[in-house]
Amino acid sequence: MPDISTPNLDYNDMVEAWNINDALMGGTLEMRRQGEAYLPRWPREDKEDYKKRLSVATLLPAYEESIKQNTGRVFAEPIQFGENVPDALREFSKNVDLEGSRLDVWAQAFFSLAMQYGLSHALVDYPRVDAEQVKTKADEKATGVRPYVTMLNPRQVIGWKSKMVGGKVVLTALRIKEVVVEDGDDFGQTKVEQIRLLTPGQVQIYRKATSADGQASWALHEEWQTSR
Repeated sequence: MPDISTPNLDYNDMVEAWNINDALMGGTLEMRRQGEAYLPRWPREDKEDYKKRLSVATLLPAYEESIKQNTGRVFAEPIQFGENVPDALREFSKNVDLEGSRLDVWAQAFFSLAMQYGLSHALVDYPRVDAEQVKTKADEKATGVRPYVTMLNPRQVIGWKSKMVGGKVVLTALRIKEVVVEDGDDFGQTKVEQIRLLTPGQVQIYRKATSADGQASWALHEEWQTSR
């Protein structure tokens, strides 16, 4: 039965091609790990003989090198801003993702991702703030909050909805599958898989939960309102 984790049909069509891309980008070690998926065993080939053949098989990294070289050609020169670019955007370009990435570095990674998958996604987000404390531009400046860009691997965007508004296609819902790292009570950390559902004015986080009968299902973990 479909649930929050059920991908769009278009997504399922693209995944088949992406699996090959990922294997090629993984190089020789990934090809060996995939085993018979991409290096078939001959009908009468003994299993041990196949393991030996697999252990010495190598993959020419032509696909990976082509992406790297073409990306390098596009970004051989640093990004130049036109005279009409506002100072605020120039400042923004020094740290576009709030993780210290300059625009030219971020754009290069974004282009490379698009070359590999055929598309890539950029989510313009905004830090979660207390609406009572941040109400004006002065409040924003004082607290240091501002929009930032998050790069999304196409595999993460599992579902979306849209509709026509004023003669234009408008996105009305977006489902993003992601993994977050949470700190434990001690020094340990845990990876948690979740799905982020974005709709106009709201963010909902879904995580897997186990019911009393032991069945695992996706349940609402957290939600909050946004000004968008």
